[in-house]
Amino acid sequence: MWKYLFLSFIMPVFFVGSVKAQADTIISYMRYKYPGNTKEIDTVHDVSRADFIRVVTQPAGKPGRNDKTFFSVNDFYLNGSPKLVGSLTRGTIYSSLNGPCVEYFANGHKKMIANYLWGTLNGDMISYYPNGKLYMTGVYNDGKLKIQQCADSTVAITAENGLGTWKDFSEDFKILIGEGPIDGGMRNGIWKSVVSDTVNSELTYKNNVLISGVSHSRNGRSYNFTEIDRIIEVKGGFTGFADFVTSHKKYPKSALSKHIEGEVKVSFILEKTGTTRDMHVISNTDKDLNEEAIRLLKFIAEWQPAKHYGVPYTTEVTVSIFFWLKKDSDSGRPELAFSQKRVDIVN
Repeated sequence: MWKYLFLSFIMPVFFVGSVKAQADTIISYMRYKYPGNTKEIDTVHDVSRADFIRVVTQPAGKPGRNDKTFFSVNDFYLNGSPKLVGSLTRGTIYSSLNGPCVEYFANGHKKMIANYLWGTLNGDMISYYPNGKLYMTGVYNDGKLKIQQCADSTVAITAENGLGTWKDFSEDFKILIGEGPIDGGMRNGIWKSVVSDTVNSELTYKNNVLISGVSHSRNGRSYNFTEIDRIIEVKGGFTGFADFVTSHKKYPKSALSKHIEGEVKVSFILEKTGTTRDMHVISNTDKDLNEEAIRLLKFIAEWQPAKHYGVPYTTEVTVSIFFWLKKDSDSGRPELAFSQKRVDIVN
């Protein structure tokens, strides 16, 4: 039988239209920084660009520095229906969740009831399908989940007391990430996953740890892997990359004479074959600094593409190279920064 979790929580106040913020309330339009990633959020000024609305309310009284009273947080979908009810450690929109928390789907059904400890899932949880049916119960320990029970969307039990089979879905339940056996509440044995319309994978787990995996494409190719996601790589690693840039960087004389310093941000496409193209400056600091940054990056010839389930894909890479007039090892100023964004995946 299902073990229901009885967690105390504050019922949300329905939000409609605009609300005048009081001195003890913060109301912000929020958006997800990256499509499909609900963990990283940012503020926007225009509601047309927002994904949801966050309301943070100060508790009664004036908490002191050592006061353990938490701030109430209510997130709302743009149609006014509740998205999340919980507490934050501090009275800012980016503070960590702490204590009991209830999440909702956009259709109004509960999504999850859980507990947080300083921003990390901790303790008992229960989650639901978008149709309101029970999906899974389990226990989080420092962010790691051990499943107790799970069921299909008709509430037919598929695992009991941590033993059985489990279907792992994306957060919105639109994508089946994988399915396979669990034992002791953890993935164990061979799991199946659909990477794309033309790529399927088999993964071998032991106590939630991926031991090995292989992806098979419709064209007959196979890809072995030991990590589901691997970022791009460069010969010598990124430490060696940073050392190379630092040691080979030549400060242009014209920029020195004009006392120009700062960041040069360069973008390029790393193909799934490992070749680069379309290298260009996207932040215009100084013409000569820009040219020096491009010169340095063109020296790097051996890039390895990013991979998903062992399958390489094309990536948009952004590298920031910093030029400082005064060298100060204790200043904390960066020499190099790096980011990547998936463009497509091979089928």
